[in-house]
Amino acid sequence: MKTNLLLVTVLVILLAVTQSFPQDLVTTGRFTNSVYAFEPPILRGSEESETHVLLFQYFRFKASMKEYNNLTFNLDTRFLTDLQEDIDNDLRFRVNRISLSADDLFNGFMDVEVGRLFFHPGITFGSMDGVNLNLKPLKNLHVELYAGVESYMYRSYKMYNFSDATVYGGSLKYFNFYRTNLDVSYLQKTYDSEIQWQLAGVSLANYSFRDWKFLLQTHYDIANSRLHRFFFSTRFTPTKQLHFNVNLKQQHPQVYADSYFQMFDLKEYRKAGVGASYYFTNEYALNIDYDLFQIEDGQGNRVILSLNNNHGSIGVVYETGDLGDQIGFMADYGYEFLPGLVGSIYIDYLRYRFEEIYSYENQLTNAVRVAYDISRNWKVDLEYQFLNDKFKTSDHRLLNHIHFIW
Repeated sequence: MKTNLLLVTVLVILLAVTQSFPQDLVTTGRFTNSVYAFEPPILRGSEESETHVLLFQYFRFKASMKEYNNLTFNLDTRFLTDLQEDIDNDLRFRVNRISLSADDLFNGFMDVEVGRLFFHPGITFGSMDGVNLNLKPLKNLHVELYAGVESYMYRSYKMYNFSDATVYGGSLKYFNFYRTNLDVSYLQKTYDSEIQWQLAGVSLANYSFRDWKFLLQTHYDIANSRLHRFFFSTRFTPTKQLHFNVNLKQQHPQVYADSYFQMFDLKEYRKAGVGASYYFTNEYALNIDYDLFQIEDGQGNRVILSLNNNHGSIGVVYETGDLGDQIGFMADYGYEFLPGLVGSIYIDYLRYRFEEIYSYENQLTNAVRVAYDISRNWKVDLEYQFLNDKFKTSDHRLLNHIHFIW
């Protein structure tokens, strides 16, 4: 009842705003109807399965008044129906974003957004019910402050109490400091009155040298006294045709207590990689990448050789070491056969993953997709997915979207 009342209230507000300011109001949006058919096993490892058909309706809407500091109402919601079983309202109705925002308040000093927000403030946490302020005291200096509670587990219209899942933090961004963009961040998340995440981060992007680009990201977990994330990459382009890259990464899984990914035993891992690209035409490039992985179980090596152009990439993969040996294949390629009609294929035959619950040896994942732009407002796409692994010899899935955009 409360959910229905809230939906009616939102629609009434939208109608009132639209009618009151027709000359100043600019609206954009997207409505998508999706059908998802699949056959999950009744029990993990079982050959017996049952067909499920899910119907999704996605609705995204923005209404802005330019004359009032770009005052904007934002809505991003979803409705779900399972034709095989009843589902409760927490799963049926979800809202990813419902908020009011305004830009350049006080002569350009502040942007503000209030409501349910979905954003990544330097250190990712996802969705929050609260307020976000972006202060701009100087042209090159931005200060972001946010506070609230983490959005409800299923993104339903419910809200956690402040004592259950409090989130607050901020970031300081300084642009073009000796050709370096600097971002200093802090995030604290409390769950059930205990600190779950307390992360401080620094990001640097440097463009001091004409042919070089450097990126550094590091996050420290204060609550657990450990380095949470380290990432460094550099790209060197001595000529228009030849590019080189080097990257280093160490990552602890960032999974919350109520997350879906608690079903996996995610591992900390380290990765070092080097690569090169050669553009033998303006459109086509040959890439070669080498990655070294290290986890508690040992280390592995991976070499990827791929051909790339504006339509996608096709490549072969060789993986060897303590984590297993395999020659794999990967492809992600699309082509426009007719104006507005695009067909694409995706294939993933790789071994190295970082979840303990699954053994990915001999897993084959692929998808075939067709998308057609009927007009400026209407788009349709259809995707067939196939999975073969140790748990299921043939997992077939069908996904269809119909979009109306204005």
